Amino acid sequence: MRSHRLALLLLGPTVAAALACGAGSSGRPSGDPRAWSGRAPAPTSEGDVTVRVLPDGSFDPPSVTIHEGATVTWELSDRYRQSIAPLAKGGATCADIAPYEGWYADLTGPMPRNPSGLFILNQDGPGLRQTASGELVSDGPLGAVTDATWASDENVGAFLRLRWNWIQPEAEGRYDWTILDREVEKAVANGKLYSVGVKAGFHGTPAWIFDAGVDRLVFRDYGTHPGSGDCKCGAFMALGNPTQRRYQELYDEMLDELARHLASNAAWYRSLAYVKPSGANLYTVEARLPKRCDCAGVCTERCAVPKDWKDAPNVDASGRICNTRVWAEAGYTPEGLYAFYERQLEHLARNFPEKDFAYLLIHDGFPRVQGRDDYLGCGERKKRSGDLPDPVEQTREILRRGWRTHGERFTIMHAALKAGKPINRLLRTERQPTQFIAEQASNDAHQRSQLRAVVQQGLDDGANFIELYEEPTLQGGASLASYNAELHQRRERAATGDGPRRDPFPATHSYRFGQQGTVNVVNPATCGQPTPAVATVTVIP
Repeated sequence: MRSHRLALLLLGPTVAAALACGAGSSGRPSGDPRAWSGRAPAPTSEGDVTVRVLPDGSFDPPSVTIHEGATVTWELSDRYRQSIAPLAKGGATCADIAPYEGWYADLTGPMPRNPSGLFILNQDGPGLRQTASGELVSDGPLGAVTDATWASDENVGAFLRLRWNWIQPEAEGRYDWTILDREVEKAVANGKLYSVGVKAGFHGTPAWIFDAGVDRLVFRDYGTHPGSGDCKCGAFMALGNPTQRRYQELYDEMLDELARHLASNAAWYRSLAYVKPSGANLYTVEARLPKRCDCAGVCTERCAVPKDWKDAPNVDASGRICNTRVWAEAGYTPEGLYAFYERQLEHLARNFPEKDFAYLLIHDGFPRVQGRDDYLGCGERKKRSGDLPDPVEQTREILRRGWRTHGERFTIMHAALKAGKPINRLLRTERQPTQFIAEQASNDAHQRSQLRAVVQQGLDDGANFIELYEEPTLQGGASLASYNAELHQRRERAATGDGPRRDPFPATHSYRFGQQGTVNVVNPATCGQPTPAVATVTVIP
């Protein structure tokens, strides 16, 4: 945790009941908050006021008194870590941060839109821990990011890869936010950003949805790229059908509750960078579904059927399943898939105001199915012509519809970034002139020595942000801070307007106080500090 991180609190005895007319964590600091409330009002300033936030966390001036209708502007000495969040009425500590709603939302900021930088992937399972000898072992808390990563100057934040069955392990309407809250609080306390994506698929589908009206479909598939050993056996999995209305209702209901939960704390919500549309998954958050049809007579190797799946439907004589047939018989269609994503993006756009989305594509990620009796079956050529969608048609159509409806809020990204590898074709051909793109390192970039070349490739491709696996970033070696800074510089040069393309990291944040009262705000990055700095804004007639 950086010693010079801002500690900004504007604290007073009460918060005005309704401070309308704005412009634009749960960590608990030690110390007695009663010591913060006795500051006498500062001399009244005529007109607007600027508060300088210094690198050591002190303020100049430490408190201000302004007239109703005046504006306070906070000048941030570290625009990538510092921010402002209001405290609820009567609040005096970081435990009292207000929800992101109404005038509280207007006072919260600056709000990062389409932010740039290096993001680190959390662990999709037990977190990493560094032993005394420097060895990295995977025995930490589920989904954790290391404290070293959160504190590092080499990144802007992390991508929190979540599983639906982590958030809803038991039943509809019952949520467990333990993993999310732990990491979000660390992000906020370190002045960092975080993105979220909630996968279903092999690892993330909650078992209870099949007792809540979702059809249970059994598949056997694997995650390698098409053409690399299509006769591999793969893993059995029970999935829901994203084109089924009940599945859509349950997944979107979870996303709606996720939005409400994050918005319950203005600091949590401000630090959210991107939400990744998901729910149609195989093994990762990437948009893909089981799609292969490997059958007896085509594949000579026989696949053993695990004991738990002996009664699985649709298993042929070789121990394989024709996944496209399963989808076809379940009523899957391309239009149904498009409706799934359109509905989900509508929910995200409505429930995550001032936030942007990053669609993590797989080039040809979806089953080639047109109807119940029209699908790519056993042994058929992958590029067969006819009524079936071509291999990339469904992905391409989702990208185009996302852009038409949501414009610059809709970033497209791909997860196979390697040094010397050309940019994904759909990123190149489907990107709109003002649309942002992003990339995630391939999962074989596990050495620190590889990272600089990988990140440089992403820069050359024009990525706005780049995601890296955590392990190699903890191995020491040459710093990545200059690459993180270059991504920020490029984004700043591209900034325009007051919408999704505006500067995500401005050096100031302003708010016009439209009614009388005492206003308490905090820079959440200080909520883990022993003694937060204090200041007060008093608004008089």
